Amino acid sequence: MPRARKENTSNGIDPVKLRSLDERYTRMEEEMKAIQEGMKEILTEMKSGGYDTKLYKKARKIRDIGYDEFRREGDELDLYLDAMNVIQAREPEPAY
Repeated sequence: MPRARKENTSNGIDPVKLRSLDERYTRMEEEMKAIQEGMKEILTEMKSGGYDTKLYKKARKIRDIGYDEFRREGDELDLYLDAMNVIQAREPEPAY
């Protein structure tokens, strides 16, 4: 199979390679749109089944970052909220 010849313009751009990369990128954009649409459908199904999708997304985030990291971030957030007089500072719960 003959190799595609490398065409370089005076500015060093290979138009064949650029078109190939653009085609791949465009294909991936289309796939991503289809995946996002599927995810929206799943969330709609969850809502119609009575699930709270905000809580679901929050639980996924906690799962992704880890529960300990989530707790640490929560404690740090409480410091900011207390400084802004949104809440009164609470004592961190002891780690068992």
